[in-house]
Amino acid sequence: VFYHINEMGEYVNNLGYDVLTELLEVDVHALGGADNSAYGPGDHTLQFGEGGIDDAEDGEVVIHEFTHSLSELASPNNTVGTQRRAMEEGSCDYLAKAYSRTLNDNTPDKVFSWDGNLTWNGIPLNTNRIYPKDLKNSKDGDRDMWSSALMCVHDKIGRRATDSLLLEHFFRQGANTTMVDMAEVIIDIDKEDFNSKYYSSLKNCFVDAGFISRVSVAEVNETPYKIINQQG
Repeated sequence: VFYHINEMGEYVNNLGYDVLTELLEVDVHALGGADNSAYGPGDHTLQFGEGGIDDAEDGEVVIHEFTHSLSELASPNNTVGTQRRAMEEGSCDYLAKAYSRTLNDNTPDKVFSWDGNLTWNGIPLNTNRIYPKDLKNSKDGDRDMWSSALMCVHDKIGRRATDSLLLEHFFRQGANTTMVDMAEVIIDIDKEDFNSKYYSSLKNCFVDAGFISRVSVAEVNETPYKIINQQG
């Protein structure tokens, strides 16, 4: 657990987000033996249960819970609303797998591939569900919709760029935000921080996920024309 937190923490610091890596208290024999793990925002602790396969044995579980701490420090006390909570889990799933892929790529499209291989099946990161028609309206039911879109971006623009966009977006999270809201936030961050360098890749992934419209129409102030794409 120490190794994985230290490695990820140094990486986050290197990206310029050292404000998010405060000292954590960690218990690897927690929760009364439950098959679960948790981040405690009140006392800034990570707690790993021992049910099934010990959660502290799976580096992806470790980084998932560690990412909750990064998100909470960036935007505290606003993990409210079904989609907001699903995105919280999905962001943690994505960062855990993006980190894990740098070490071992045996299961590139499933997170918790060690913990989730005997008593449960782990979480997929390559689903083709479309927002909003495929929403299940639950925290765990919709987390893969968000994480799969993020992994799509990762595969197009790389880990460092995707992680930078995601870490920056943590500061702009809010209660009851939707996947549409936060997809637009990430596109705005790309415009502000990277001069829209990744816009095409972001749009492709977010369109495929249903977060933004495939057809866009823009008014051009200088002329009486409208610009539309072929599908328009």
